[in-house]
Amino acid sequence: MVLQKVIIKAKKMKKQISLLAIITILAFPVLAQVPAAFNYQAVVRNNSGEVVSNQNVSFRISILQDSETGTIVYSEAHNVTTNDFGLANLKIGEGTVIDGVFSPGGWGVANHFIKIELDPAGGSSYVHTGTSQLLAVPYAFHAGTVENDQVDDADADPSNEIQTLSVSGNDLSISDGNNVTLPGSLWMQNGDEIYYDNNVGIGTTNPAFELDIVDASTAAYARIQSIANNAALVIERAPSGDMASTIYKTGGANSFYTGLLSSNSYKISTTNPVLNGLEVEFDGDVNLSDNLDVNGTTKLGPSGMVFSEIREFTGTTGTGHSNEVSYPSGYTYTNTRVLSLEVNYANAMWCSMGQYVGTAVAGYNVSCTLRFTGIMIYYPDDATMHNKPFRMVLMKFE
Repeated sequence: MVLQKVIIKAKKMKKQISLLAIITILAFPVLAQVPAAFNYQAVVRNNSGEVVSNQNVSFRISILQDSETGTIVYSEAHNVTTNDFGLANLKIGEGTVIDGVFSPGGWGVANHFIKIELDPAGGSSYVHTGTSQLLAVPYAFHAGTVENDQVDDADADPSNEIQTLSVSGNDLSISDGNNVTLPGSLWMQNGDEIYYDNNVGIGTTNPAFELDIVDASTAAYARIQSIANNAALVIERAPSGDMASTIYKTGGANSFYTGLLSSNSYKISTTNPVLNGLEVEFDGDVNLSDNLDVNGTTKLGPSGMVFSEIREFTGTTGTGHSNEVSYPSGYTYTNTRVLSLEVNYANAMWCSMGQYVGTAVAGYNVSCTLRFTGIMIYYPDDATMHNKPFRMVLMKFE
């Protein structure tokens, strides 16, 4: 069915009544039944440009032949009520006949014009609002007069010109004819869901993974965002699977694995399945395969103090029974804790705090005090402990 619209703009007359009219013609295929009318719509406005709403108005419609002032071949009257928007709807061909016969099927042989007249009071004092040529109506109705197949195919039966198109999968078929195969989509549908069984590449024509994103010129990003609620990336392995992890690489090498690697514990490792890094077990225990270097502060336990360093501090005793040494850089008498102190005895053994070898001389054992100016180390006043190495383990609190 073909929809054609003819727009008529009305001229301003003495009463300054204006119309915006739309004629809608329904042109059916040749073999369909041709309608006996066509629709006409007009918006009625007063001389102030305001729509005339919910009011009875009268129209006189005339069909003129050859010119805008030609012979009237048909005329009819309509009395309708405008709606809230001033819109009047009528069907030309179904009004009260004034003169002539409504026979648009014969209008295709000459030019025809439609003349619109209006009485906004609903009477018969019509005012001419406009005349315009009908460009589509005569031909649409004239098509209905064709009764026989005019194609010289030795067949006067028009019914066999109607064929049916059908689609089955990717095959498009026409009845009493052949079929073609349409290009298929790689994506498949399951209800409202779509899916694909092979690798998908973005920025690459040769994807190596189920989803392979490659950007050869700039950075490549993938985002998961929820505007109103949670967002997550879920990586779930089979019960018998080896990994549920992310793998980080630089130029295809230097791999780092994070996730569930061959166990139910979370690992950060440079190898898999052997741990070479950190492991957090399901019960919260933490295992390390190597040293833990902390460049910052550390707190042990919920009520523990924050400390930033544990270090070994070494030096040499003097003569007599004591020797004061300066604090290491960053250590003071307020932030330093002594974890251990040992003094070498006769280059043969280490004596810890509170100990002495042989007879205590002058009542001094190995000990220390933290002074404002430095660390005072005490030891027996004996040649076996004079000018001997000492070592301490210090902790610095923040």
